[in-house]
Amino acid sequence: MSLRQLISVKRSWKLNDWGLLIFRVMVSLSLFIHHGWEKLSGFSNMAQHFPDPIHIGTVPSLLYAAFADGICALLVVLGLATRAAAFFVLVNLAVVYFIVHNGLGLAFLNAAPAGGGPGSPGAMPPMPGMAGHIELVFVYMASYILLTLVGGGAFSLDRLIGGKPAVSETKQSDSARISA
Repeated sequence: MSLRQLISVKRSWKLNDWGLLIFRVMVSLSLFIHHGWEKLSGFSNMAQHFPDPIHIGTVPSLLYAAFADGICALLVVLGLATRAAAFFVLVNLAVVYFIVHNGLGLAFLNAAPAGGGPGSPGAMPPMPGMAGHIELVFVYMASYILLTLVGGGAFSLDRLIGGKPAVSETKQSDSARISA
């Protein structure tokens, strides 16, 4: 590959498909390895002290987080039900970012029904040692917004099961029709 190809503004659908595959696998494996596996393998230990940011109970909160960070992250790696799986992960990350880490000052959403807002006895205290993770959560959110919108790409199980032509194949046939 030449430098000209790397900086070209022309679309290379095949290169885009490879880039999406690499991006999807790297981001989702990272989420699974660092967050999903720990929730799936240590579920019983974590259930006793897992946060309950939206007041549905600690076990249901952990179940959803384990499903999103564990199962859905692996589905995204495989490119299977990619958009739906990425959306479930995105919802979990949004709760972590906006409520648990108070990304935009929305701690009032986490106040217990009887609580008076941030700093009240009902509000969830910040998780120790987690202040530096808000940037990572933000990057994960951006990644899963992208994957929710664009899907798994040409190199995914979604494409194999769906039987639809890859984007690169469709664009090539469109280009051939236009030039003919």
